[in-house]
Amino acid sequence: MNYEIQTTSNFDKWLKNLTDRKAALAILQRINRAKIGLFGEVKAVGDGVIEMRVFVGQGYRVYFTIS
Repeated sequence: MNYEIQTTSNFDKWLKNLTDRKAALAILQRINRAKIGLFGEVKAVGDGVIEMRVFVGQGYRVYFTIS
């Protein structure tokens, strides 16, 4: 199954300005895998919001919904 990814301008700006380029690449790779349905370890956090953890650098969390 393929998913269409829609990001917010806040997310795009944050990712562009992220100084840890290794983390930025890992986040983009994780999102690209999610596009084809490979979400990996994710956790529902409530109200339809899902948390995707990225274990690179200081660690990051990406929050998303599926509609």
